[in-house]
Amino acid sequence: MYNNVNTMKEHMPALMRRGGSINEFMMSGGQCTVANPVLSQLIYAWRNSNLRDQEDVGEVLVRCSRGAALVAECDVEIRTLTEVRTGLPNDSLKEVVWKHLNDIGPPAYTEEDKEFARSIQANIGVEPMDEPLYTKIVPPEKAYGDFHPADDVNEFTWHCPTARLYVSKAMEPVPGLSYPRWASSALCGMGVTHRMGMCAAQILSISALELILRPEILEKAWVEFKERKMKHNEDPLLPASLEAPIGLRWPEWISRPGNEWWIPPV
Repeated sequence: MYNNVNTMKEHMPALMRRGGSINEFMMSGGQCTVANPVLSQLIYAWRNSNLRDQEDVGEVLVRCSRGAALVAECDVEIRTLTEVRTGLPNDSLKEVVWKHLNDIGPPAYTEEDKEFARSIQANIGVEPMDEPLYTKIVPPEKAYGDFHPADDVNEFTWHCPTARLYVSKAMEPVPGLSYPRWASSALCGMGVTHRMGMCAAQILSISALELILRPEILEKAWVEFKERKMKHNEDPLLPASLEAPIGLRWPEWISRPGNEWWIPPV
């Protein structure tokens, strides 16, 4: 199945032409190099900008799994673990957060933060910049449009008015260069990330305080929320009869109490 899906990735418009993505995790079975495993488990997670594309990708995955089972002469069991709806935007709350984002400004990086970012640039062969960290404020409509199309937070937007704030720890773009993933990982846990979190906390805190002090804004947000749901509503995608996937052999942290410590061998 793994090979089937990899073959089909480039032939799915939902992934190749409309900004979708797909990831897989082989929980067991892939480590067998001589004989076919008795049991193999693969998990697929994919994102798209709309539900129709999500369904299209899902249909291809089902065909790939059944095709693999047919060739290997085995049984296949398809289980849904989770499904997330698209986001419901709310301009009333967005305006509040946007105002305070401009008031607070971007993260206040220290010279130590910048020097660490410059060392990353130097290590990938880029001339270190005076300002190596991205601090431009981008309007929501230029970042993700009305709302991020695929994210687990979107589920909450169907229960109450929601605004989403993104404060990044991004490096300053370099024309013709894509920073490697380790560059972003290297910033995690460092002062750059701390400044990012503090900035976001300030913006969200003062936005929440304004809603408390000016309840008319929250009332307006609720009116907009109800009007949007009347025009376009998405029911929960998970069936009510779905059982939690607690029976699957998920990897466990060795320091966490559990029945066993199990990680698929490599």
